[in-house]
Amino acid sequence: MKLFEMLKKYRRQLLLTMAVCIFLFIACALKLNQLSAFDQQVYTFVSLAISKTLTPLMRMLTELGGTLGLVLLCAIGALLLMLMKKRVLACLMISNLAITAASNVLLKQLFIRPRPIGYRLIEIDGYSFPSGHSMAAMAFYGYLIYLIWHKLEVKWQKYLFTCLLSLLIVLIMLSRIYLGVHYASDVLAGAAAALAILICFTSCTRKYCLLELNDKKD
Repeated sequence: MKLFEMLKKYRRQLLLTMAVCIFLFIACALKLNQLSAFDQQVYTFVSLAISKTLTPLMRMLTELGGTLGLVLLCAIGALLLMLMKKRVLACLMISNLAITAASNVLLKQLFIRPRPIGYRLIEIDGYSFPSGHSMAAMAFYGYLIYLIWHKLEVKWQKYLFTCLLSLLIVLIMLSRIYLGVHYASDVLAGAAAALAILICFTSCTRKYCLLELNDKKD
């Protein structure tokens, strides 16, 4: 029981440590050129599902983690929060996504990994590591999960929305591999990096977030 209580008490620190370790492990493996076999095996497995029926769905899913899709969703979310007089939450939602996007640009310039060649089902420019879609999806939908857990009181609703949003994040990550524009290591590293940023961001802004969520005006 004490172990469970300790894990619950330090869950943020444990999640942060795990996310950072996963990212550093993948980054080191990339620098040592040790990811080729893993990436190829994952792509070979995912590519078995490629079909004319599934490809349009994957294109749609990938847009939900893209710049246009998330800017639109974030703008709608921020506007709704503003109308609910939750201005601080609106600013935090925008800031979280902006910080993650800026971090992705810096990391891509640091690693300069070319995208996969010969597998692409869509055309795209830029570097591959880490995946910007994975980072953005984890940042935005992960922040929604954070808000849900601190606002909703009914447990089944918490679990339902958490499962649905988590599934969406995973599907967006898979869509990048399916469409041949990212390696598996790119999307895993992107998710880990964004999770670490999200934990740090929510820890630093927790007080302001909870004050807004618990405001009796809503």
